[in-house]
Parts: sequence; C-alpha cells; structure tokens
Amino acid sequence: MYEYNAITDTRKAVVLSLIDVSSSSHTADFLGKRLETVLARVSINSNITLKIRAIVTDNPSTMQKMREMFISKPGNQHIIELRCFAHAINLISGKNIIRSPTKNIE
Repeated sequence: MYEYNAITDTRKAVVLSLIDVSSSSHTADFLGKRLETVLARVSINSNITLKIRAIVTDNPSTMQKMREMFISKPGNQHIIELRCFAHAINLISGKNIIRSPTKNIE
C-alpha cells in the first residue's frame, strides 16, 4: 500500500490517495507516474504542483531516483527532495539494536 498525503501550511495532514501497488513492479518510472496521476486527480481547480514545496519518501534507491526524476521535470524545479527522517532513524536504530548484545533487565 502506498499513501500519498500532503501537509498544509497549517500543518494539517490530508490523505490524497491510498493505492494498492502490490501487483506492480516498483520502478522509479512507475512510482513517478503514480505520483503524477494522484497530483493530476487532486488538481481540479488549480495546478497543485505549483504549491508543493518538498517531496518526502523513504530512501531506497528506487524512491531516490523517482524523486530526482520528478523534480527534474519542467515546472517542478522549485520542489526540494527529502528522505524521511523517521525512516532513517528506524534504519539506524534497527541496525544498532541487532548489533548490540542483549542484557537481561531485572
């Protein structure tokens, strides 16, 4: 499942779409087209892409490539691409927990 959401200027989270992509290949091209489809669907009265300030995803190479492809398109150069800080912390802490010896706490 992929969730596409937006955070407004008042910090309200709005779910734009929730899509089951389990039967599809998760290539950067596919994910970029899905993002564009979602944005086109919500851009009824105005071009929502003009209002986007950043695109945030987790950090596999596929997502990194998708972000780079998306912001390189004409009209998207104002958008910055970010890796999700929470995903990064999760990866770092997960690796440290696995490597650290476990102690019994009494």
